[in-house]
Formats: sequence, C-alpha cells, structure tokens
Amino acid sequence: MSGIPDLYISISDIKNYLTCRQKWAFSSGLRGNWSTKATNKNLFVGSGAHAALEVYYKTPKAERSDDVLMSAYQAWIQKSWAALPLKDFSADHLADVSTEVALMDDVLKGYHNWALKEDKFTIDKPEDVEIIFNIPMPIFPGRHVYFTGKADALIKLDGKYFLMEHKTAAKMPDTTMLFLDWQCVAYQWAAQNDDRFVDRRPIGTYYNFVMKTVPDRPVLLKNGTLSKNKDMNTTYELYMESIKLHDLNPDDYRDILVMLKTQNKFHKRTEIKRTDRAMYVFGSWFMATVAEMLDPALAIYPNPDWFKCGWCDFKTPCQMVANGFSPLPVLKQDYMKREHYYPVLEEKE
Repeated sequence: MSGIPDLYISISDIKNYLTCRQKWAFSSGLRGNWSTKATNKNLFVGSGAHAALEVYYKTPKAERSDDVLMSAYQAWIQKSWAALPLKDFSADHLADVSTEVALMDDVLKGYHNWALKEDKFTIDKPEDVEIIFNIPMPIFPGRHVYFTGKADALIKLDGKYFLMEHKTAAKMPDTTMLFLDWQCVAYQWAAQNDDRFVDRRPIGTYYNFVMKTVPDRPVLLKNGTLSKNKDMNTTYELYMESIKLHDLNPDDYRDILVMLKTQNKFHKRTEIKRTDRAMYVFGSWFMATVAEMLDPALAIYPNPDWFKCGWCDFKTPCQMVANGFSPLPVLKQDYMKREHYYPVLEEKE
C-alpha cells in the first residue's frame, strides 16, 4: 500500500522488547526512538573491533597483517571519536571510554598471529563479509515489514557454510547458551530466506570470541627460573620470548609450553549447528513476537530486575512513569532522538 512507511525490525529491537516492554517503548524506532547521549563504552569499542575485523577479512588471506588490522581499528576510532558528543560526557565517562579504546588496541595486536594458525575456513568473496539482511515478512498484510540485520561473514569450513559472528567479551560465556542466541539464530533464519545464498545455506554459526584481556609476561622467580603456574595470564609466544630473554632451556618448561600451546585464554572458536526443525521453531516464535510488537493495542509495562535495571539507560524516565509523572521533560533534556531507522548499522559487542 502506497503511503505506508517501511518498517525495519532488528534483533536488538526484539531483544529489548522481550527483556522489558518499557525500555523497548522508550528506545525502539517503532515507538519513542530515544537514545542516551552517553556512548556505551563496550558497544563503542566492540563496533570498532568489528570494523577492523571487517577490513581484515575482506583483505586476501596472503595480504592480511597486524598493520591491516590495527590501521583499520585506529582509523575507525579516530573517525567515530570525532563524531561523539563529548560535551555531554562526564570526565569519568570519558576516561572509561578512553580506557576501553586503549585496551581493545592492545587486544587486537595479538589477533593476527593467532588467526594465522587458526583460520582454517575460507571466504568465497569480499561480499561475504559484513552481510546486510533485509528480509520481507509478508505475514502482515498491508504493511511493508522487514527483518534487518548484519552478519559478520559467511565462511566455508570442511565443505559446509556457517555464518561467522565476532564477539568481544570480558570473559568466556557458557557455550551451551549459544544454542539460544537469538541474534545468530535470526541471522541463520534470514540466510535461509535470502536468495543470495540459495546454494550456500549456512548450517549454523561459527563464533569467534575475542577476549578483552591482555596477556602478561611470565613471572621471573627469585631463583632465576620462570613461574610454571598453570593459571598464569600468558601465551605460548610470550613464554618462549621470556625463555630466550633469560637464556633458559626450553626443555625445562616442556609441560607448561605444551599446555599454553593447546589452551588459549584470549581467543576461542566454537561452532553451533542448527537443524531445519530448529529454524522452523524459531521462525514461529519470531513471527509471533513481531506481530505483538506491531499491535497498536499492545500494553506497555516494565519488567523490574535488580541487576538489569541498575545499568539500564532508561532507569530515570522509567521511575518517573512508575510514579505517575510524564518522562518527556527528562527525555528531552538528557536523551536524543535516533536517526530514522533505516537498515542497519547496529552497534556490536
């Protein structure tokens, strides 16, 4: 129908709706479309890491290097930092964001050497990196509704296709929960319904975890030997460098070197396969959820939780609503309207 604007539904919008309808009503492009002025430090550096990895994996494998990755990250940070509303940042918030930026810079410096050994997949073409989906949802008559999202890459591993998803995190998540990761399930569902991948349907998600921690050099003990503590925060490469630096015999450290070579605390890969039946179940849940979100008679109410409410961007306006006051004065003063919700450059963690 002419005159009806297109509606774009992202997985972030859906997750907000399922978490708390009040938060969703404040933030969604389908409702209030408000955003906090203060930049989330984790999303900011996560987006920078994704931008750098996009350039890295669009580069032919033989030409990938530390310089390619780090130059892309630093260019993204410089451009994005210039666009931040710094006048709205407190000194503490500015310091927190700056610290996260520097930490991710250090983290990414070790990625290339690790990826050289671990990247056993192939990428068919540059267009398979940073794939934007805009999938029509025809179950809503008279409405132009699209699911929109961005997968990090389509890769081929052992003859099968997977969607690769980069994740930056402070600690390794429970991988059993990845089966319930709606973001990646939704992207796999989108790829199953996208004509571009008719001969290359992904069978699951290949998670690429980049941990936000930097390895330390092993401790040199008073007796002149290196610590063999198995809980130390180091890598095989750093341990070997320390052995050479102190003119020690690698044979004396064989056990710890074997452990470090086989166990990596700073990067991890895991694949999650999902069947056609799982895609069907998800699709039914997905369509039902979107239908609720588009219902003009939908009731809006909060879902209080001591932990989640503590760091919610909309805690103050939500408290005003709960006490019977209009949140609009606070929203106009401390928040800003998002740009029109077109497909899709979602911030990434």
